[in-house]
Amino acid sequence: MLNWKRKVLLQRALSRVPFGEQLDVLLHAVKRSPLFPEHGFEAETSDRIASVGGMIKRLSRVLPLEGATVVEVGTGWAPIPTILLHLAGVRSIHTYDIVRRARWSAWRGIVRALRRHLAACADAIGQPRERVDLRLARLEGATNQKQMLELANIDYVAPGNVLATGFPDGSIDMFFAWSVFEHIPLSVLRAFCQEAGRLLRPGSGRLCVQFDCADNFSGFDKSLHPLDYLQYSDEQWNSLVNDRNRYHFNRIREQEFLDILKEYGASVDYVENTSRPGYLEYVEAMPLAERFQHFTPAQNAIVTTAIIASMQA
Repeated sequence: MLNWKRKVLLQRALSRVPFGEQLDVLLHAVKRSPLFPEHGFEAETSDRIASVGGMIKRLSRVLPLEGATVVEVGTGWAPIPTILLHLAGVRSIHTYDIVRRARWSAWRGIVRALRRHLAACADAIGQPRERVDLRLARLEGATNQKQMLELANIDYVAPGNVLATGFPDGSIDMFFAWSVFEHIPLSVLRAFCQEAGRLLRPGSGRLCVQFDCADNFSGFDKSLHPLDYLQYSDEQWNSLVNDRNRYHFNRIREQEFLDILKEYGASVDYVENTSRPGYLEYVEAMPLAERFQHFTPAQNAIVTTAIIASMQA
């Protein structure tokens, strides 16, 4: 098992050496190849249908998705939310990432996986099965990435800056981010919220985000507790992990983000978070860095959160 500090060093090296990005893409392709089916697009899509689809269904209760225009932050390696938004009826999606990570194999692999899980997909996003079937069939007709994105009316901007979209005020129905905001410096996160407030249609527009409040490195280094990183000061954490060239983990707590939303006059429609058995007691017993000491143990024990908000008070 790769030690988390060794992975940090590997990530930093890849961000600095010539062709490091291409090598990183190759490593991810191997990870998601048939050699490792537990990490492939089939497994990842199957695992995320319920959570991503459930959020989209809940969002549809406060925002009509049919015909909506969406700005998405962070397309990522596996654009499962992007494709599910299309299947839910969104008219156009402008998805931004700092690096062009999603390859044709990802778009095609996810569509194929959703076909195999058609019933679960339709139920999760709250769409008639026949409608999802037709939309999937249309995407399955694509023979390359450019064609599939055109069929789905997805504008994939990478490298791109979501703070410089050029869209006019009040022209977007949804500002969407899934498993992204934990990787953004808090100062930039505030700028994102400000930009969302500018872009979203007054009254009806919604910000929809999900992010992890647990240490991403604990997913592969089992010696780590997912909340161990709360013991480090920002200075210590930045020196250990954060890399201005590429990688960032801000360790944001749910309450921190809710406070940021309040700064920008947001009205929160929905909050759902998760913790795990024993995490509350673990946090109560561990030494916390000063930054996290003013949060309650219950707030620090949260490991994922999903939030829907209107940016107009």
